[in-house]
Amino acid sequence: MAGSWPFTLRGTLLGLTVLLGLWVVACAPADLDITPTPEPTALPTSTPTPTPPPASAAENQRVLETIVESFPVQLSGGGSEWRPDPSKADSGREIPRVTVPGGVALELHYTERLGGQFSVTFGVFDDAEDAFEHYEWIRGIRSVLENGKPREDFPTPNIFGQGLYGSIALVQIDQIFIEVSVSLFTTPVNPLRSLAQGAVNHVLGLQEEINASTAESATASDEDYLAAVLSLLPSQLFAGSQWNLDVARNETVQRPLPGMNDGDGVRVYYKEQTGGAFRLTYGVFQSEAAAQANYERIRDIREGLDEENGEADFPQPHVFGSGLYGSVALFRLDRFFLEVLIERAPGTTADPILRIARMALDTLTQAREKVSF
Repeated sequence: MAGSWPFTLRGTLLGLTVLLGLWVVACAPADLDITPTPEPTALPTSTPTPTPPPASAAENQRVLETIVESFPVQLSGGGSEWRPDPSKADSGREIPRVTVPGGVALELHYTERLGGQFSVTFGVFDDAEDAFEHYEWIRGIRSVLENGKPREDFPTPNIFGQGLYGSIALVQIDQIFIEVSVSLFTTPVNPLRSLAQGAVNHVLGLQEEINASTAESATASDEDYLAAVLSLLPSQLFAGSQWNLDVARNETVQRPLPGMNDGDGVRVYYKEQTGGAFRLTYGVFQSEAAAQANYERIRDIREGLDEENGEADFPQPHVFGSGLYGSVALFRLDRFFLEVLIERAPGTTADPILRIARMALDTLTQAREKVSF
């Protein structure tokens, strides 16, 4: 018996534990939730679809590259010769640490033989308003500019300041932002003014080239739009009857189309087996005013368009008309123009002008979206 007492004690303790557990359960409130808390399930993640950059971003990048690639590799300022600092980023070039919302920018780092350091940042924006907004933002976060002052011999807006953490100049020229920052100089004269003058003169000297590049880009975008129109137009369509591209007539169309001042366009012909024929003319102009002038010119020379005759579910301005020489519809959307001209209606169906006009407008809209107008 003496050797069995541990088993008796163990059994007693086990019995007490069971009784205690039953007592706790019996005394627990009826509404007590003792269900184990489930582990949270991780939400599925998805990779977001990247948003393509706007067309203006490509143009801004092109202007920035024009400025940066032609910027001198050797500069004079404060009695020193400055060269690109290869120890900084990619051969002295890097995207600024301070983000540039709404634009593109690049910072160029320079040094001189005694260890002086400065950088120049060029930023390019969609317009002067965006560039000024960035100018004001940078001005607000640069402590050395708190007591800065503008210089009369620089384009406005501009501001120059210096303090314990170096010297900084900001200048805005149209849609271009310039920041020159001298963090260390070893010469008796602070080189800020002369270095800023060099950066400003560089941009001013490129203004004509930049404007020409912008105009060329706009022309290229217009060409892209017209190419998109041609790619989207169907070779065969149904509008009351079957219509097919008239290959023979399309081969004789010349560009630019006559009378389209300050613009360009394409013309496409369709035919129908019973003798029906219509043509579509798409135009894109340098401005809304030029597009409106063309709209009014065509309206004046087309018979049956003397009075406005519109359809409620078509965009304004537009006009429909008919006469001895067929039926016609004209549209202007921003700086885009469209004419639908039914030269001969098919002999077996009603005038298809409304159906064809809707198809032609859909093509215009899709082409604008395709080239990010």
